[in-house]
Amino acid sequence: MNQKLDNIKKVLVRFSSGRFSSATDAEVYRWLLDDEDHTEKEQAIQALWDESVRDTARTEASGSQWDAFRASCGKAGSASAGKSIRFLRFWQSAAAVLLVGIFVLAFMKFEKPAIENDLVQEHTPIALTHSFLLPDGTQVQLNSESTLLYPDKFSGKERSVYLMGEASFKVAHDKEHPFIVKGDDFRITALGTEFNVSAYSNDDEVTATLLNGSVMVEYEDLQNKSILKLEQQLVYNRKSHEVSLRHPVLDDVTAWQRGELVFSRKTVADILHVLEHKYDYDFIYSSSTLSGDTYVFRFRDNAPLQEVMAVVRDVSGAIDYEIDGNICRVRAI
Repeated sequence: MNQKLDNIKKVLVRFSSGRFSSATDAEVYRWLLDDEDHTEKEQAIQALWDESVRDTARTEASGSQWDAFRASCGKAGSASAGKSIRFLRFWQSAAAVLLVGIFVLAFMKFEKPAIENDLVQEHTPIALTHSFLLPDGTQVQLNSESTLLYPDKFSGKERSVYLMGEASFKVAHDKEHPFIVKGDDFRITALGTEFNVSAYSNDDEVTATLLNGSVMVEYEDLQNKSILKLEQQLVYNRKSHEVSLRHPVLDDVTAWQRGELVFSRKTVADILHVLEHKYDYDFIYSSSTLSGDTYVFRFRDNAPLQEVMAVVRDVSGAIDYEIDGNICRVRAI
């Protein structure tokens, strides 16, 4: 790694760890959007993301080894384990924040708008949701572990925001200025409408559900597009590039806004993946050992994790689990 790239990486690490003031954060965002050293910035961000992916894979693969080590030593070891897992969680979160930079930089290549206004970052931590208004009056509800980036004042021909995670939008009507939600490999354009978008960076699928009005969804490097009809859902798989149109139960789609958990034909691995966003616990499991059977569950508002895991265990008959502090270990049986 050359010296310039190394220095950029150090800045990004400091930025993602929250060591800068809010004023400096704004300057870092401006610097990310600047064309200068564009290639080096993208390379540094990608390198940090690759490191987090490798660490995640190692943690998943070593979960059973850690349990075996604990058993052979006869020691709890939970403190050191928790520390290392929390460090990994930090890197995953840091990489997620930095990916917002990748999305912004990628879209700036195509549109090159004048950067006249400060950029605002709204981030919702794990186990929480957050509602707020955009400068144009659009209502946003942001799901846990989600980030939305937007200008402090919309200007130009369109109102663009950048999303990583899940959010619901009630768009303020403005026929002359389309409202656009952008992310990695997708774009949703709306006029006076209400819709839900789920696009977590570590999910294979991007899901857009139209609740009211009309939207156009562009995907696969913006080469393809679909116009959604009322109560229709588009699911785009980033890996297989497959697209499907569905008619979901809208109450299920918006259940997260009410604090509820709804799973429809989901595998245990799918369920655990959602729980990782919903609960402030570190989950340790190996996806490859879990059954591919699917299940339907509905849990009440803010159900405790212990209750959720007990129901999944009893109904599936395919797993067992242990909750120790803020760590949840799951194994196939």
